[in-house]
Parts: sequence; structure tokens; C-alpha cells
Amino acid sequence: MADRGDDLDTAVNSLNIENNGSGNIQIEEADDVTVLYAAQLLAGNISIVAGGTITVDGGSGLAQVLTTTGAIALDANGAASDIDLVDGI
Repeated sequence: MADRGDDLDTAVNSLNIENNGSGNIQIEEADDVTVLYAAQLLAGNISIVAGGTITVDGGSGLAQVLTTTGAIALDANGAASDIDLVDGI
């Protein structure tokens, strides 16, 4: 996915985000983050980069990170970082 420099820099505990227009969801988190829900409902990609562990857990067992036509990228950086998939993508 191309980075156009228009990502949203965050320092939050959890994400619940939906884009019902075209364009990408691009999140750059400072540390650990739990993705409760991230949906790209029209054309576009989802990119979540974190300086710590990314946990996908909306508590339902259903897909919590989804896109209709684009790509999904989860990138956990930092020492001992991981990607924990409790719910689906």
C-alpha cells in the first residue's frame, strides 16, 4: 500500500473506526493497541502500524477488520511486539 503521508497518528488504547467513503484508513499508533472494529466499506485499504502489539478483539468472534475491495495491513513494530488475532479479519 502506498503511503501518501496522510495517516492518523494516535496514542490510544483501542480503535473503533469505520470509513463509509472511498479512501484509505491509515493509522499509526505509538504503542500497543486493541482494534475493536475497523471497516473500509467502499474502495480503499486499511493500514494499522503500531509501536507495540496489535490485538484484534471486538468480543464477538466475527470479523473485526474488514474491507470490501482493498488490502489489510497490520504491522506491529518494537521489541517483543506481536499481532494477536482473537477475532477474525
